[in-house]
Amino acid sequence: MPELSPPTLSVRVSFLAAMAEFGSEGRGGADDDTMLGSEVRGYGASWAACEGFEEYVRWLRAQALESSPRPDGYVPSTTLWWIDGSDYLGRIAIRHRLATVAKGRRSYRLRHPTIRPAARACDRDVASRVGRRASTEHQPCAPHLRYG
Repeated sequence: MPELSPPTLSVRVSFLAAMAEFGSEGRGGADDDTMLGSEVRGYGASWAACEGFEEYVRWLRAQALESSPRPDGYVPSTTLWWIDGSDYLGRIAIRHRLATVAKGRRSYRLRHPTIRPAARACDRDVASRVGRRASTEHQPCAPHLRYG
């Protein structure tokens, strides 16, 4: 049964396949301003090596810590992966507080889930379920969190 999990090394092979799927959708290019796009550009070249993937997972988990370095305007966030055994299905990020983004707009605390194309093809409601589960199971990350 799929579950939300902190980023883990146990899904590396499936994660790499998912990133290839996203790449075939055009994700990760210079015009992709999503968290996924930024991470593909920053870490994607190193994911194939076990050490590179381990460093990425450490970095991603550390983003939940207040003390972790991050660009101006970014706030701590907890990233959870939607996994089923050793299968990576997607991710969701929960910001610990609101942040001001471009043009003075406020960001959302709960980012829309990013679901692997193969998982979306099998289950059209998966993104809604991931968002609802994150908002109910992970309240300590972001009090007053609501999804959909």
